[in-house]
Amino acid sequence: DGDDDGIDDEDDGDDGDGSETMKRSMQEDDDGEDGDNNDGQGQGADSDASSSAQTNGDENALSPYPVCWFEDVETGTPLRWHLFVGVIYDLLCMKTIRSSSTDMKNDTYTHLPWKIRVHFTSYPSLLLPLSPSSNAAKDDLVLQCLFQHYLNSLKQSLYVQHNTNRISKNMSKQSHLQLWDGIVMNHFGVYEQIVSELDGTDGGSGLGVTMENIPLRVLVDDRPAFIRPCKLFQNNGNDSVDADAERNFTSVENVLRDWLPHLFEGESEFLWRVQGIQVPLDCPLLHLWRGLCHPDRFLYITVVT
Repeated sequence: DGDDDGIDDEDDGDDGDGSETMKRSMQEDDDGEDGDNNDGQGQGADSDASSSAQTNGDENALSPYPVCWFEDVETGTPLRWHLFVGVIYDLLCMKTIRSSSTDMKNDTYTHLPWKIRVHFTSYPSLLLPLSPSSNAAKDDLVLQCLFQHYLNSLKQSLYVQHNTNRISKNMSKQSHLQLWDGIVMNHFGVYEQIVSELDGTDGGSGLGVTMENIPLRVLVDDRPAFIRPCKLFQNNGNDSVDADAERNFTSVENVLRDWLPHLFEGESEFLWRVQGIQVPLDCPLLHLWRGLCHPDRFLYITVVT
């Protein structure tokens, strides 16, 4: 899938370690066998992994995170590594509902337990390549690539949120590293300490910033995500967040009708999710963003038609 959106190429971070999954998956056959493989098939996967490491260069062979890709077992869909796992899961669930249900809005299908197959060869051309910068340390090429994509996505959200790139430029390298460490190591306190200085949702933060827009990404079916400025309130005038109680909040329906008007034409049916929840269409986006945004500070709305 391509990754053009309304601001820049989509570069979502993929947080989480996953090293334990790698260790277990190294014993699985890459050619499509499930977890009940025998020892001989497990050795075949080790051989595939070794071959892939040579193909991707000596540096990759030294990495504790081998270049690999993941596939949804039920649908055979390659999983886009630059998207958050919950966003991918929502899209897969809704696509299954769409293909199997006549009354989509009343279907409560779940995709659990989620069966995922790991591959170490034949990297799909439709996925973004795992290509970190040349100056990345040789023992963490894949993790460095994820870090770079996460930072790019965070910078996009900060620009949309504050209508300026000054906030991201003023962040120190140490802040970047602390933020990433908080995500990878699941240290929420470290993460929260950094982002609390960036949001400006109280009408002004320690950096002297005021929130201008809601960082919002919308994914429709299998198309790339797109971004547009989304105002906090519908009516004109002072957009200070301090005036929350007196304003007409921008809702999910306001955005979908504005950005995707064809969804409301005729008898069209569609599903939408925010963090796995089909929220009410009149739910204020600002409230959703405050509680359900992802670590890159974007609120993701997934839609399947």
